[in-house]
Amino acid sequence: REKDDGRNYARSDIDKTITDQNITLIDCKHFNNEISRKIKNAGVKERHDSIVLLGGLYTASREFFTLNDKYIELSPEDRKAVELGKMQDPRPADQRCRYLHDQKAESFFKECLQFHIDTYCGGDASLVISAKIDYDETTPHLQVYSVPLQERTNKKGITKMHLCAKQIVGNRVDLRRQQDQFFER
Repeated sequence: REKDDGRNYARSDIDKTITDQNITLIDCKHFNNEISRKIKNAGVKERHDSIVLLGGLYTASREFFTLNDKYIELSPEDRKAVELGKMQDPRPADQRCRYLHDQKAESFFKECLQFHIDTYCGGDASLVISAKIDYDETTPHLQVYSVPLQERTNKKGITKMHLCAKQIVGNRVDLRRQQDQFFER
């Protein structure tokens, strides 16, 4: 997220003064290159209508996360000045984030990432190209992106890798089941 990247964040709830508080678990600077590399390495031919990326967002209620009792909110004027680079954030690092980066949150998000790997990547963590915990929005959350590759065996008994997002994600019934599995886990 760059202030001059052409996207409109004016109506969003992103607090750009604390974006540096976000945590990158798996980093990817160039999504298209990484997606293409994984597909090519799997020996799969991409069709024009192939779904090449799955995204997941994992969170809990705000009450689940531990509030930072040292947090100090900036005035709207100071926040705007910091976002525009007109002034430095006057708060020390431990007073800038509304929620703590504690063991409870870290453990929760790591389990969410593992759920995504198990459910949408067939247990293959190498299919995840990006995983980031965002603390700069209203509620902390994990964003995960993965390439939907899966081994499939055809009628002749030949096993090959395929792009198969529709089979991995499934239909509405499957999504409800996955939400229940997530909750139970």
